[in-house]
Amino acid sequence: MDTDLYLSFHLAEIGRTLVIDGDGFSVYAFLLKEDDESIDFDGFLCSTGTLVENEAEVARFIQEGNQPPLMKQYANEHSVVKDLKADEVGVEVLDDETLAVSIRGKQYLLLDIAEKQSYTIAVTEDGPYGYVLMSGEGEEEEE
Repeated sequence: MDTDLYLSFHLAEIGRTLVIDGDGFSVYAFLLKEDDESIDFDGFLCSTGTLVENEAEVARFIQEGNQPPLMKQYANEHSVVKDLKADEVGVEVLDDETLAVSIRGKQYLLLDIAEKQSYTIAVTEDGPYGYVLMSGEGEEEEE
């Protein structure tokens, strides 16, 4: 994806807004606080093709005003989504404390509102991009 992606979903069921923001390198989901003025927490959704080698490269992207790109060590077969279009992203409120974000009909990201944690299929291990979401895990509740 060479262009930016910006989607905003007002989730009436929970009185919150979820923003999906892609800067041409990475796509993140940002859950806004109840006042819609600031970010409560975020989750890594996918890369659009740019993977970097180390934290120094991540820092350079951030310094240039971009979102943190995915480091190669965390990448898997779900990490890179090329040519992502707005109509290929879906958001679902699973319950009062859990949101799901899908790409092309596949669940990619769970946001645990109570714990302010994200779970994604787009990483190989827990770390700075969130926790690993295993296939089928979307139906389970975390304790």
